[in-house]
Amino acid sequence: MKPTLIAAVLPLFVSGVGMTLALSPAIGQSLTVAQAKTPTWQDFSSKTGSFTIAMPGAPAESVQPLETPMGEIKNYAFTSKQQDGKVTYSVSYVDLPEAVTSMNAALVLEMVASGLVNNDNVKVLKEQATKLQEHPGRTFKLSTPGDKLTHHHAYLVKNRLYQVVVEHPVAQEVALMEDVERFFTSFKVQP
Repeated sequence: MKPTLIAAVLPLFVSGVGMTLALSPAIGQSLTVAQAKTPTWQDFSSKTGSFTIAMPGAPAESVQPLETPMGEIKNYAFTSKQQDGKVTYSVSYVDLPEAVTSMNAALVLEMVASGLVNNDNVKVLKEQATKLQEHPGRTFKLSTPGDKLTHHHAYLVKNRLYQVVVEHPVAQEVALMEDVERFFTSFKVQP
């Protein structure tokens, strides 16, 4: 498969950025540390998704069919919204077609990166290569519309693309630092 076809297909799989933009607070509004409620964290596992993660509250599950030039695929998402929807924790995955996964993993992850940052309203604050267990990945910290920060981790595990995302108001960055770290470090894929 040519990179141009992948460039057209992979952005369909990228979730998280803009996922909760409609929930942004009004201009000038932000939560203070005192207003932030401490969520009850619980371990969550998806047998079909082959992953485990600690999430604040029980996640809502959704399946979104995506039409691609290679046929329909499904995006499975598990989302927990906190603080009246102002803070979102999500894990999603999609099983990529063989034509995509037969390519170099770095190229596939670069296409994910392009899908995330190919938006004039998104500013990349930090980006780096990473690994989850032995699987390649990329992490991003993005400034998104509505005075929000999005922390986005993407991992390629065989033919499955996982995306682990937290989006929150910029004003909550320090108050949520431990929760964001807990969320990302708890994510594990199962063999």
